[in-house]
Amino acid sequence: MRLGTTPRHTFTLPFDPPQGSEFRIVYAQGPEHEEKIILELTTARCTVQGRDISVDLTQDETMLFSCSPSWHNRREPQPVSIQIGIATPGDKESKS
Repeated sequence: MRLGTTPRHTFTLPFDPPQGSEFRIVYAQGPEHEEKIILELTTARCTVQGRDISVDLTQDETMLFSCSPSWHNRREPQPVSIQIGIATPGDKESKS
């Protein structure tokens, strides 16, 4: 992901989510085991079609992530961890 862009991220679940499920997509970044949440999106920002969940990030949101200079003077993005949480109508939470 490049800073200042507007990417669409689409995630495919290994199961059909029950009708009425609530979604939470968390983006975290930082050293392993010390990652900090940078962005958290909820169902209102998601498009759900069957097993696919899509979310569009804004330019402002992508600018929240860190990057570091590379050897050729370009700023390179650092790894980002993404976790998807699903709360089903029965209040059981699954994570992919």
